[in-house]
Amino acid sequence: MRLARPLLLFCLMIMATLAIGQSRTYNGKKLSPLRSYDNPASVRSKKGSSVPVFDEAGYPYQGIGIKLGDPMALTFKFYFSERLALEADFGRALSGLYSSYSEGLFDTFFSEPSKTFSYDDHAVDKDWTGNLKILYHIPAENLVKSMRAYTGLGWQVRDARINYTYLVTSQVGTVPETTDVRYQTQGATLTLGVEHNPASSPIVLFAEGVLFYDLDKDPGRMRVQGGVGLRYVF
Repeated sequence: MRLARPLLLFCLMIMATLAIGQSRTYNGKKLSPLRSYDNPASVRSKKGSSVPVFDEAGYPYQGIGIKLGDPMALTFKFYFSERLALEADFGRALSGLYSSYSEGLFDTFFSEPSKTFSYDDHAVDKDWTGNLKILYHIPAENLVKSMRAYTGLGWQVRDARINYTYLVTSQVGTVPETTDVRYQTQGATLTLGVEHNPASSPIVLFAEGVLFYDLDKDPGRMRVQGGVGLRYVF
């Protein structure tokens, strides 16, 4: 399977970042990253609990959340340092944005010398997308307090199933038919975004744009994606 190797690499890198997170230390002792400790990287809430504020002494941090846009996805981010992070998300693409492209793919799937295939309609049964990115962050507090801009490169895989309805014309006549087609592709991504951590909060808000460059089924094709979301950071 053409996408098996990238998907395996995707999973292995997520497991590696989680393993790194488990080795977080404080004063030379290993600590669970799910706990919060009295250190300069935390501030006290009214209830006495502490929350991260991205202080240099508190790295690495981890964030889990959701992204609304293209794709609609669950997102995980591992902050190695103030500047460097690894981000992964997995979810469903907004198939409606790709309707014209999916229609245009029809002729690549159906072609026989003795028959004529006439497109009628299509529906996308599923359209899964996975992304893995390495990101570099730049402080943007001159614009908004606790805001950072970021950019980076990554890799995206897409797995869609498209149901086509069409007419087949041959020497015996014209008949309607329906066929499910699986469409898989992958390519590089360029990401530009900003994130904001409100004071005394473990929530990070973000907005980003992504340029996808197909390197598989349709080499050279570019597509703008993006969205907004939030993550709980611990």
